[in-house]
Amino acid sequence: MMRLVYWPDERLMKRCVEVAKVTSEILELIKQMRAVADRDQGIGLAANQVGLDMRVCLVQFYPGESLTALINPVIVNRSKRKILFSEGCLSFPGLMVPVTRHYFVDVEYLDEQGELCVERLDGLGAVCLQHELDHLDGITFLRRLKPRQRKRALGSWRHPFDKG
Repeated sequence: MMRLVYWPDERLMKRCVEVAKVTSEILELIKQMRAVADRDQGIGLAANQVGLDMRVCLVQFYPGESLTALINPVIVNRSKRKILFSEGCLSFPGLMVPVTRHYFVDVEYLDEQGELCVERLDGLGAVCLQHELDHLDGITFLRRLKPRQRKRALGSWRHPFDKG
């Protein structure tokens, strides 16, 4: 069973590599990622959050929908309008921080059949997508904060494996 990777694991700071082809092995890894996201009630999950070095993520496009798998996703357009949203992250259990993101994004990706798709997401779906694409680029949401905010957030957060 796949396990979540927690900060400060180095795999979270590394840019993931593109998937050359959608294979049965990739589809099996996506299935396992879905199980992890479901178990931990995530609305998004990037491959490096489960220790995989590939540009694959899962995102809930709209509330209540199942997670969509995006292979080699790229944002091709974004709004000028920004939104401030309190974000959480499965790799930082219990930590919530305010992050500014684009209100809408257009994303191009391969689906599980290897078909090229383009989707426009707004609101929470857009925030989630940008968060997961940051992960694929080796950027955690802490890097979106100013140094003082980052220090304050980490100062109040208890790592899930800390004793005491």
